[in-house]
Amino acid sequence: MGIAGLLPLLKDIQRDSHVEAYRGKTLGIDAYVWLHRGAYACATELALGKPTTRYITYAMHRIKMLQHYGVRPYVVFDGGHLPSKAGTEAERAARRKDHRARGMELHAKHQNAAAREAFVRSVDVTPQMAYELIKQLKAHGISYIVAPYEADAQLAYLEQEGLIDGIITEDSDLLVFGCKTVLFKLDTYGHCVEIHRDRFAAAKQINLAGWTDKAFRQMAILSGCDYLPSIVGMGLKNAHRLLRKYDSIHQVLRALRLEGKMTVPPSYAEDFERAEFTFAHQRVWDPRGEGSMTTLTPLPSEAAKEHIAYIGAPLTWDQARAIAHGEWCPITQRPFAASAASWQAPTLATPSQPRAAQPTLNAFFRRTPSVPRSTTITTAVVTPVPRGLQETESSCSTAESLFDTTVEKRESTPCTSPVSGIDEDEAAHTKPSSPPSPLSSPLCARHSDVDAGISSPTSSPVASPPRKPPLTSTPCVRRTPSAPVTPGLTWTTSAAAYSASGEEASDNDDMARRAAWFQRFRFSGARARHVVLPGTSPSPSPSTDPRPTPPRLPLGKRAVPETPGTPGTYAKRRAMSDTPLRTDATTPSSGI
Repeated sequence: MGIAGLLPLLKDIQRDSHVEAYRGKTLGIDAYVWLHRGAYACATELALGKPTTRYITYAMHRIKMLQHYGVRPYVVFDGGHLPSKAGTEAERAARRKDHRARGMELHAKHQNAAAREAFVRSVDVTPQMAYELIKQLKAHGISYIVAPYEADAQLAYLEQEGLIDGIITEDSDLLVFGCKTVLFKLDTYGHCVEIHRDRFAAAKQINLAGWTDKAFRQMAILSGCDYLPSIVGMGLKNAHRLLRKYDSIHQVLRALRLEGKMTVPPSYAEDFERAEFTFAHQRVWDPRGEGSMTTLTPLPSEAAKEHIAYIGAPLTWDQARAIAHGEWCPITQRPFAASAASWQAPTLATPSQPRAAQPTLNAFFRRTPSVPRSTTITTAVVTPVPRGLQETESSCSTAESLFDTTVEKRESTPCTSPVSGIDEDEAAHTKPSSPPSPLSSPLCARHSDVDAGISSPTSSPVASPPRKPPLTSTPCVRRTPSAPVTPGLTWTTSAAAYSASGEEASDNDDMARRAAWFQRFRFSGARARHVVLPGTSPSPSPSTDPRPTPPRLPLGKRAVPETPGTPGTYAKRRAMSDTPLRTDATTPSSGI
């Protein structure tokens, strides 16, 4: 597609740009370029005849991107085949057919990766695919036109007449048609490469200073184009050198035949004139007003009839208008409804019965199981209990039932319930005349406050406890500690935690409350925790470790190796630290 090697030679005049630079302007779009790129993503589906719209999605995404940057898109589609391009089209069709056959063979062998590569090479954009995109353009109110034949000539005509301000394409033929502003390599984000025709003189790899559009077109045709294959060994640089040396193409061909280095076909001169005539005078559609058929440049009066046939057969106004509006197929020149059935989106199968509702994430973390909708919910009447009764039951019974602890009270004051003399039914409906008084013993109060919100660390959660009988006034008596539930966890009394000097701890003393709580637990596998309370001495208490203390070695002697069953190094160090040093005169001299 295009002139081989032309864009690399013009690299010096290429400028990186962005479509936002054309905000408020209209850019013509070579639609088949975008359709080809979009079809690469669904080449397998197209080759296998599966319905797909991914190529339409690709093109519409690019169009919306242009609209985002304030650019008005003008989409131009290819039309019918030109007689001048019949040889090129036949060669391309044969290559696509071979690639498709190879892809089908690989697909049958389940070699999907290799099959997809072959299908990509066999992609051919059809008028039906263009028609599907045209329907989307109509729905979005985007300007478009279908050229009678080549979209390149149609784009060049629209720019020549001032209907568009630039062209977006990947085909370098647009420069040969005489376009002034062409944007190549447009990406998803709007970045592109810009080439202006007025910069041709600044090209360094080839000297184009002073060259006319006709000379540039002849150089491109001589190097090889879609309308005429090149002479073997002829490229852009050789064509540029020969055209600068000789005045006309006839002199160039004569010089090549005389040199004998390149083989010039006998009919090459006639084919060259026909190709140049097609570039200059191709048939296009003028969309202004009611529309009309015209040519890119006016036909000369002495134009040969055989040359006119190669620029495309003339069409009637009705035919050209129907093709330009996308109503007729430009190949068959029939309405699309008669030429090919419109693709319909496949109907997705849905289950006849909806699936059962799935439980939500919160259902797995509920404290109570959720009740199904079909289950009848029975409402139970709960008799309100006075606040004093709740506090007494929680403080005197709940904490001790959850924890097997030993509660020591410093005074013999009984823990009396304020409603102990009231019957259960009477207490449920009778409001106490005065607020309940706190427990007489600070020890019971502190333990009940903490125990009320703490669950047993060794027992699993159970259901709500059964209803207890009416409470009676019972004093908080000392209980004998029970056996520990978990090995290594023992319960100790907490009377010594309140005061080491005989002073009573205050309820407002936060430090005393915490010390009382931590002193209730002691792990047998660790050293005893020494808590310093207000008004007590920081000196550690005597060690109550049941393990035997190893004998103290004289100073300067090495420790004997440990044997199974003997205390470890940690116990030795602790024993040595716990044993006071002897500072009297009886210290043995052997230890010094």
